[in-house]
Amino acid sequence: MTGFDEVKKLKEYANITYEEAKEVLEQANGDLLDAVIILEKQNRINSPEGVGTFNLNPAAAASGKDGRTPGIDKTDKISFGDVMGDIWGWVRKIIHKGNVNSFEARKGGERILKIPLNLLAILLIFGMWVVIPLLILGLVFGYRYSFKGPDVNQANQELHKVSEAALQAVESVSDAAKKAVGDYKNKKDHDENGKNSDY
Repeated sequence: MTGFDEVKKLKEYANITYEEAKEVLEQANGDLLDAVIILEKQNRINSPEGVGTFNLNPAAAASGKDGRTPGIDKTDKISFGDVMGDIWGWVRKIIHKGNVNSFEARKGGERILKIPLNLLAILLIFGMWVVIPLLILGLVFGYRYSFKGPDVNQANQELHKVSEAALQAVESVSDAAKKAVGDYKNKKDHDENGKNSDY
């Protein structure tokens, strides 16, 4: 049984009738705080400013009421949860882009390797001292690298320029080496022919 003083306090605080106050207090087993919480959940009284409530009632969600107390606008305050939600959303977006875009190595038009960009990033982070020299050696031996996917057009153009420059550098070094070997052979042949003519 609820006392008159509790009913009167709840009536004055919630601006409800004596009968409503008595019913709610009986539901709350005479606990004044629980009675206030019940009234807040029923949206019969406003929560204190700066605090919102949440209602998991599917009927309220279907009717368009999200369970928040009327009159409280959450848009002007940013909570830690909102910030963490934004960060998590950004991380998920980056991971998704890394999974749908890939790194490819080709030689002579044949694809030798295709890995997601996320795996390439992990390899570069943990095995940079092995991966970078292998990529450079691949360029020397005529491998072409490219990115494939919906988000990598600009990067692919830059990588193509680097591949072309590396291929030209390798060809010029190869040509210079061939010329040096040819000059050496000509000089050696000329020296041997000159020695033979003296006898």
